[in-house]
Amino acid sequence: MREPPDSIDTQIWVRMSPWYKAAQRASHLAHIEKADDPEFKEILLNSLRHFEEFSESIGFVEGWSEVGHNFVEVRWLPHKLRYAYDYRYLTEIFLIIAIDGPAASGKGTLARRLAAHYGLPHLDTGLTYRAVAHALMQVGLPLDNEKLAAEVAASIDLGALDRAVLSTHEIGEAASKVAVMGAVRRALVEAQRKFAASGAGAVLDGRDIGTVVCPDADVKLYVTATPEVRARRRHEEILSGGGVAEYEDILADIKKRDARDMNRADSPLKPAEDAYLIDTSEMDIESAFRATLDHVEDVLSAKQA
Repeated sequence: MREPPDSIDTQIWVRMSPWYKAAQRASHLAHIEKADDPEFKEILLNSLRHFEEFSESIGFVEGWSEVGHNFVEVRWLPHKLRYAYDYRYLTEIFLIIAIDGPAASGKGTLARRLAAHYGLPHLDTGLTYRAVAHALMQVGLPLDNEKLAAEVAASIDLGALDRAVLSTHEIGEAASKVAVMGAVRRALVEAQRKFAASGAGAVLDGRDIGTVVCPDADVKLYVTATPEVRARRRHEEILSGGGVAEYEDILADIKKRDARDMNRADSPLKPAEDAYLIDTSEMDIESAFRATLDHVEDVLSAKQA
């Protein structure tokens, strides 16, 4: 195999089968087709463009395989991270990123962007609690029965979480009632840990990821902003979607949710001791993403030093 030229400063040099290029491109296109958020779709499109440019720069080895499988042979990787490929699936970076923070702090957007950037599966754990509440509401079951709620939590399919359905204010309020139940939290934490331990790496965001769900995560982030800024963001989001809301009501609700999340006995919202604090009060999303990405890269570099 040729040695990488001096001009390659990313320390990536691979031997790539033609099959892999086709499979990876198909995977990108499938995710792009399913994306309903224009901003997220653009992130995926940029990721595809990056892959196309990268793959064209390295060339391919026709028919190259080992033990009957087409895959990519990796010689150098960014920060010496390992990739694993086989003929059926791709597992890119074995990296767990845990992101915590209060409502409307920007943690969800940052989580989705980091997941797209590193090619990692993403789980918004808040949706898992919403899914429990939604399932109970659909069949008219009470929201204060912990045994029933825990049984529902144990059966939640993390692959079937519908953000559009679960993001309503009504379901959010119901979710806050089941989220304080210890049995519900234990069932969902177990499912969330399995998601993180799938072997593909993961980005998870929520309120107890770095402290409870993934205390050994490679990167821990705590994303926050002042209650006033978060209320303004939520207010603008509702109005832009054609809804009606009062800023003062949203601010009061955010403060109430903060108090409930931070003071609950089971898994309260708080930064992990080794979490990196990102205050987005004075940042737009692009600035916050760049600051977050810089920190992740610094952590990875330090781990491999």
